[in-house]
Amino acid sequence: MKRPNYQTFGFTLAVIAVAYGILVFIMLYLERGAPGSRMNSLQDAMWFVVATFTSVGYGDITPVTYWGRMLGFVFLFSTLGIYGFVIGQIANFMSTLKEQKEMGLNGSRFSNHVVIMGWNDFAQSVITHLIAAGRQVAVVTKDRAMIDIIREYYSFEQVFTL
Repeated sequence: MKRPNYQTFGFTLAVIAVAYGILVFIMLYLERGAPGSRMNSLQDAMWFVVATFTSVGYGDITPVTYWGRMLGFVFLFSTLGIYGFVIGQIANFMSTLKEQKEMGLNGSRFSNHVVIMGWNDFAQSVITHLIAAGRQVAVVTKDRAMIDIIREYYSFEQVFTL
C-alpha cells in the first residue's frame, strides 16, 4: 500500500506558487505600457492570473502583446494540470484512508475480545462459535487477500482484521 507523501505534495505546491509568481511578473513586464493594455500594475496582473486560474476568465483584463498572449496560454493550460494534480492527490489520500481502514491500520475499539493469529478453516470455525457466544474477535493475518475473505463472512462490528 502506498502512503501519500505530504512533503512532496507541499514542495510541489510551493514550486507551483513560485513559478506562478515569476510568471505574473513576466506578464506584467510584457504588458505594462503596451498600447491598449489594461494590465499596468501588479494588481491587474494578479487579477488576470486569478481569473484565469479559477477558469472564470472575465475578459476585463487580457494580454495584448504576442508574448503576453503566449504566456496567457501557459496560464490557461497549466491551470488544467494543477487541477489534475490536486484532484489526483485528494483521490490518493481518500483511497489511502479507505485502504488503511480496511486493513485495520487505524486500530480497533474492541475491548475484552479474542485475538486469532492467522486465518484458515479452523480459525473460521472458532470465530463463528465465538461470535455466536457474543464475543468480538480480532484476526491478525499477513495475507491481504485473507482480509477480503474474512470481510465476506463477518461484519466490522463482529470481527476486526489486521
